[in-house]
Amino acid sequence: MLDIDAAAPGLKECTAPPDNFDRNLLEQLDKGPPENLWYPKDRFPEGINTRQPIAAGITSVDKAYTPRALHAMALLWKVASAWPEEDVRDKLLFTVTSLYQRVTVFSEFRFWGGSGNTANYNVPAIMNEQNVFATFERKANTISWYFREANEMPRKVEVSTQSACCLGQLPDRSVDYIFTDPPFGANINYSEMNFLWESWLGTKTDIREEAIVNKVQGKDYDKYERLLCSAFREMRRVLKDDAWLTVIFHNSSDKAWNAIQMSLDKAGFSIEGTQTFDKKHGTFKMFVSENAVGYDLVLHCRKSSVAINYPSSHTATKRA
Repeated sequence: MLDIDAAAPGLKECTAPPDNFDRNLLEQLDKGPPENLWYPKDRFPEGINTRQPIAAGITSVDKAYTPRALHAMALLWKVASAWPEEDVRDKLLFTVTSLYQRVTVFSEFRFWGGSGNTANYNVPAIMNEQNVFATFERKANTISWYFREANEMPRKVEVSTQSACCLGQLPDRSVDYIFTDPPFGANINYSEMNFLWESWLGTKTDIREEAIVNKVQGKDYDKYERLLCSAFREMRRVLKDDAWLTVIFHNSSDKAWNAIQMSLDKAGFSIEGTQTFDKKHGTFKMFVSENAVGYDLVLHCRKSSVAINYPSSHTATKRA
């Protein structure tokens, strides 16, 4: 209990034993959301990142939350989904999904403060349970800053969700410039990490053309290279002949670097220049791993004369 003394300059904290009201409330919250609130119960699929939570008994999306956090999430989702104004409704749902792992049992307590929102399902030794409503309010305030500024920016944007291997809505030689940041080999298993929020949204990633290295999906570096090549060929098709393609890549594996070079070459691109892209804010792995690269490499590419077909090889050296 927090006791506020109006005569004092600040807050004074004191404790009190739970009374019957507190006990009844805790008992009710432990039962989880009421029947009139929907929440996803999708089972986590077998995968690289999902093995640890499944082994810990977190076998489905609803078990990734404490009962009271799940109740709060289900209530927020109901209110956001039923909002009468479509434009506001989309923004509310976007804000709810932005909470990601911060409000799940995967949120790790850190003695130095804060909590991680990294792309993994690691089950922490000490969990940091956050107030869902307070977290939503903080994210809503942050997102609102963008919308206040964005309203003043003239822009015309079209967003589509599809495989990069098929850009059928774009005609040949119609695009002036492409900037792409493809998956970095086996670094992040995107469809697995998206599963949490895709379960709330009711839409799942089609993993057949997901360009990653993933043993569970049966995708090695050869398959990864072929998928990248297919995507780059489609980019070559839609790019104007004198246009540029910029590719951002980051990986400490020679096989991954070779795959990106070979796929660009086979798709009919030549690398005209490179530079480093320092995002300044380093990752924990970047600081402690001997082989980790501390920056992304920017590859500036243009169309070569023809797209080449030849067998895959992983003997090329990493470009610097």
